[in-house]
Amino acid sequence: MSKIQTLLKKIENLLVPSPSIAGLVIDDYSLRYLELSPKQVGAPKSQALLRLPPGIVEQGKVRDRANLVAALKELRKQIRADEDIINVVLSIPNFGVYMQSFEVPAFAHEDLKDAADLNLRMISPIDFDQAYSGWQRIGEGISDAGKAKFLGAFIQKTAIDELAEVLREANFGIATVEFASLSLIRCLRIGGYLSLSDPQIVIQPSASGVNMMITESGSLYFEYFFPWAAAADGLTAEAMVSAINLGLQQMINFYAGRDGARITNVILVTGQLGEKMAQGINQGFPGLNLKSLTPAEANVLLGAAERGLVRKEQDIEIDLSGPSGYELFREHKVIQFAVTWRNIVTVVLSFVLLLFIGANIFVDRLAASTTAGISQANREIVSQSLNSLVSQAQNFNGLVAANQQAKSLIANYSPLLSKIGQLASGLSIQLQRVSFQGVGQPGVVTGTAPSQAATVSFKDDLAGLSQLSGLDLPFSSIVPTSDGQVSFTINFNLQNLSGQ
Repeated sequence: MSKIQTLLKKIENLLVPSPSIAGLVIDDYSLRYLELSPKQVGAPKSQALLRLPPGIVEQGKVRDRANLVAALKELRKQIRADEDIINVVLSIPNFGVYMQSFEVPAFAHEDLKDAADLNLRMISPIDFDQAYSGWQRIGEGISDAGKAKFLGAFIQKTAIDELAEVLREANFGIATVEFASLSLIRCLRIGGYLSLSDPQIVIQPSASGVNMMITESGSLYFEYFFPWAAAADGLTAEAMVSAINLGLQQMINFYAGRDGARITNVILVTGQLGEKMAQGINQGFPGLNLKSLTPAEANVLLGAAERGLVRKEQDIEIDLSGPSGYELFREHKVIQFAVTWRNIVTVVLSFVLLLFIGANIFVDRLAASTTAGISQANREIVSQSLNSLVSQAQNFNGLVAANQQAKSLIANYSPLLSKIGQLASGLSIQLQRVSFQGVGQPGVVTGTAPSQAATVSFKDDLAGLSQLSGLDLPFSSIVPTSDGQVSFTINFNLQNLSGQ
C-alpha cells in the first residue's frame, strides 16, 4: 500500500471509525465474551462468562430458546448496564458446518472471485439456496499447476437465523459468524505459533473427542473430529493417546496422498493430561516436531475477539452471518458518517460564531471609546458594519437550523430502506441499488429476482408504501441473466418519509 493510500485510510478511520466488536462463543456448556482493547495488543477491555445448564444448546443447535435468551441477558448484565447494542463476532461449534478446500485456475485477479463463487456453489454438500456460505484464500501463492487454493464453508440458514433472532432479542448484534476451528487457527496465527510456509496439524482434545485440523500457509485447510471410543471401564489416558495417534496417522496420510508432502510439525492445545498426551505422541511419532500449548495461550474465544479488531471492509475470512453482518456494517457506516459530519459542522460553525461574537464585542468597545471624535459619516459606517454582523449572525442561525433538519432527514431514511429490504427478502430478491435524491424527487430500485412474476409482485408491494408514488416497471428493464434469474429496474417518486 502506497503512502497516499495509507494516509487516506487513516483519514477514513478518523472520519468513520469502526464499531466496537467483541468475541462471543456459544457452545453446549457456556457463553463466553471477550472484547480486546484496540490500543493494547492482546489486552482485554471487558470479559464475561456464564455456564449453561444441560439441554439449552446441543451440538450448536438451540434447544431451549427462552432460557438461552435469559442467559444472554444475564451475560449482558456482566458486560455493561446501558441499553446499547453489543456487536459481536459469533463463534459457533463445528457441528453442522461443512468445510471443503478447492482449487481454481489462477486467471486475472478480477476473475478469481467469480471462479471461487462458482466453485463454491458446485461443491456445496447442501442446497446452496438454503445455506449461508463463504470462502477464503489459503495463502496468496499459486501452485505449480497454476491454481489458487481456497477453503469453503457452508451451514444451514435456519441455524444462523435462529441464533441471530435470539441474540437480537438479548440486544446483541452479529457482525460476523464463524466456526470454532477458524477462530482457533486465527488465534494460533496471530500468536506466532503457526508456520506461514509449512503445513501443520493442530490437535485439540475435548470431553467428547479430539478435533484435528490441518493448516497450510497459516490458514485452515482441513478439519476432522474423532469421537472417543466407548469403553466399559471408562475412558483412560492410554485410550485417549491411542485414539489421538490413530487420528494423527490418518491426517498425515490424507495430506500426503492429496498434496504429496509429509507433515512434520504438530501443535497440541490442551490443559488436562497435556503432558501425558504429548509424551504419547512423541513415542508414537518420534520424527514429529511437537509443540504443546495451554488453552490460556490459544483458544477459540481469543481468536474470535481478535477478528473483532479487524475493520469489516478489510476482513477477508469466511463469514457465515448471511445478511446480518452486512446490514450491521452498512447501518453503522450511514449513522457514523452522519454523526461525524454533524459534529464537524457543529464545531466549525461554533468557531465561526465565536469569531463573530468576538468581532462584535471588539467593534462595540471601539465604538464606545471613539464616540466623541467620530463624525456623523463615520457613525453611519460603524452602524452599517454592525448591521452587516447582525445579518451574518442571522445567516449562521439559518445554517444551524438547516443542519439540524438535515440530521433528522438522514435518520428518517432508515425505516423506509429497511421496509424495502424486507419486501425484497420475502420474494428472494437481491437488491443491487436503492437510490433517491430527496422528498419530491425521483428514485430507482434495481436488483435481481428469481422470476418475472416475482419482479411484478415486488413492484406491487412497493406500490403499497405510502412514501412512494408513480412506480413504473418498464418491460424492457426486465432482462434474463445467465443464472436463470432476471434483472429489473423500478422507477418511483419519493412522496414523503412519514408513512407506514
